[in-house]
Amino acid sequence: MSATRVPSSKAPPPASTGDGPRLDEDGPLEIWIFDGGLGDDYARTIHEPLVAARFPRLRISHNATKEISRTLQPRFVGGDPPEVVDNSGAGAMDLGALVQDGQLTDLTPLYDAPSWDDPSVTVRETVDPLAVELGGHGGRPYVMNYTNTVWGIWYSRPLFEARGWRPPRTWAGFLDLCEEVRRAGMAPFTYAGTHPQYIYEPILTLAAKIGGRRVPTDIDNLAEGAWQAEPVRRAAAAFAEIGARHLLEGTAGLDHVQTQIAQNRGLVAMLPCGSWLENEQRGSAPDDFGYAMFPLPDFGPSDAMPYGTLHAQPGEEYIVPARSANPGAGLEYLRAMLSRRAAGRFTEAVSTLT
Repeated sequence: MSATRVPSSKAPPPASTGDGPRLDEDGPLEIWIFDGGLGDDYARTIHEPLVAARFPRLRISHNATKEISRTLQPRFVGGDPPEVVDNSGAGAMDLGALVQDGQLTDLTPLYDAPSWDDPSVTVRETVDPLAVELGGHGGRPYVMNYTNTVWGIWYSRPLFEARGWRPPRTWAGFLDLCEEVRRAGMAPFTYAGTHPQYIYEPILTLAAKIGGRRVPTDIDNLAEGAWQAEPVRRAAAAFAEIGARHLLEGTAGLDHVQTQIAQNRGLVAMLPCGSWLENEQRGSAPDDFGYAMFPLPDFGPSDAMPYGTLHAQPGEEYIVPARSANPGAGLEYLRAMLSRRAAGRFTEAVSTLT
């Protein structure tokens, strides 16, 4: 934990210079990382040393928590937020509210700055435009989405091969597989019951696969009747059948860690999750577990999207609080994260693409 600082309303402006964001090189750089599926070692061993090597006088402090909002919201209210926050997890802060309150730094100077690797190329030119777009509010970028997250159904490849089970391509095949798993004395399916987003995601992805992109778009836009649309009903009913017949007993009371432990122990065959799972289970899953993932099966021949359709989206949201003591240092930290070296080593460390 870093020492308490006196709130300042005269933080150095994060305007862009020819070499990058303007910062106080003798000032603080307090970093808070969400200690979830990706852990926090990547920040301590990869990103922070890169910044320290270029700005040796910066006072860098590393912090990690599983409760971002509970830990940091009081500091935003008190006018003493840190320079960088990995705003992730179930307890993340409301980004829209932070933007409305003027709490976040506009990241335009970051994206317009030269990249660390090539001064003739801007940071913006090195980043997927969708990641920048999804971090925008009111036409301005306030959030840096760092990872490319992919969702699907996870299983043990060696277990499936030993049993002669194959990832299903159709929903009927999925139900048949669940029956085979049950006959083998194992629960077919589970999800983190205490964190319902783990089951919302496959339901909505299946609904989108059945009915097309318009289905989730209407839900996002609160369109009249969006939740009652036929693709949503069919997807919900399909997973309700899984829940009634093929769910690990007690799933509703289990969190993500408990369901993953159950899978490690061979109590359950399949669970839905994002691509952080393999890293989250590093050191917990057996060495020969052999994580693999398959996309949601085709629901029927009239599906709007083909087999293999996956939900993939930029995520792991980094922000630079505007009222921190040194927001320019926060922008510089994000610029370092987007360098080739930082991104490459991150992917090697946590098995997740930037």
